[in-house]
Amino acid sequence: MATTATILERTAAAAADANNVDLDVIANKLASAARRVRVLEKRRAKTARAAFAAAVRKRRRPTPRTAPAPPSYAPKTLHEALAAPPPGNAASAAPPPADAPAALVEAARARQAEIQHATEAVRAARAAPREPQPSQSFTSLVGDFLRPMVAAVADDAAPDEPGGWLDVAVGGGWERRWCAVVTGPHGPRLEVSTSPGAPPDVGALLVVGEVEAADDGDRFAFRVVHAHQRTRVLAARNKDTRRQWTSTLSGAARNHASKAREQDLAAPAARRRLLAAERRLGVAVERGRVEGGG
Repeated sequence: MATTATILERTAAAAADANNVDLDVIANKLASAARRVRVLEKRRAKTARAAFAAAVRKRRRPTPRTAPAPPSYAPKTLHEALAAPPPGNAASAAPPPADAPAALVEAARARQAEIQHATEAVRAARAAPREPQPSQSFTSLVGDFLRPMVAAVADDAAPDEPGGWLDVAVGGGWERRWCAVVTGPHGPRLEVSTSPGAPPDVGALLVVGEVEAADDGDRFAFRVVHAHQRTRVLAARNKDTRRQWTSTLSGAARNHASKAREQDLAAPAARRRLLAAERRLGVAVERGRVEGGG
């Protein structure tokens, strides 16, 4: 490909061949311009080569790499997750703040208001006029009498409650605690203790609550949240264990709500309002007991 300087040289040579004197002057000017253009092209090429070489050196320069963090204990199976914690497992970082003092005061007021409203609902349901019920046969009366007993026996025959070791946010740090899901008369609750069989020192009612993931650094944390109770922050050592725990806690709350609906549908229409009010009052009182003791 002909450059600008080459084109100018050819033009100057063609002009020099002409017999016109004025063309000689033009040819000299074109030749001078061609020399200047050639000098500029050399400078531009030199600058471009220097910039390209600098870019290549920058890309080849090794980037500094930090030393990898030592691998933490991460159980791969449920058996390892349920095993005793490894020695020297102290918390390395403070957990995220769960609730502000003002939020705790507001939650306590909400619990008191919930108990008061539930109590008024129970009184109103008991004072409401009852519609006449159709006569029942002896078989249906015996069935209604034995149904709660059969349900209690079925609950007692249920398998052991799920439990395992988790990192629990206690105070300003993490502590390895034994956590178990316990089924009570007012719904499932999460109990936290220092070891299996020890009395719980932290609890959280799971009824109408939410279980959500909340990663914190190298920990796979999750929270048990409800507007009327303190937020419990826990953490597993890997994503699979956290998924198992969140699924277990959410499933326990869903199963309790499903059984409550079945009990309401099985009861006479006149008693459903009273049953719902009594269940609401029982959950409110139990939440206050758990929060007061935890």
